[in-house]
Amino acid sequence: MILSMPVFFRGAPLFWVAETKRINDAEFSPDGQEVITASDDHSARVWPVKDPKPGSLPQPRLTAEHTGSVFHATFAPDGRMFATASDEPAAP
Repeated sequence: MILSMPVFFRGAPLFWVAETKRINDAEFSPDGQEVITASDDHSARVWPVKDPKPGSLPQPRLTAEHTGSVFHATFAPDGRMFATASDEPAAP
């Protein structure tokens, strides 16, 4: 099941993401145009910061799959790369 859920900032919904399991971490890109999420569904996803079209689920721009839960994801200072930390024995 895919859940569409708002991400809140200071009590107000900021944007929407669609995940299948719990989000462990979320961080904005340096330019504020994207957010990266780390999830228990074994993935990190990069999402555009905008509302989805009515009646549709938000779509990630990029998905990085892992073999275990992803606990942390962060953008590089220039926003061109990101790093993740997960519960897997070795990076692919």
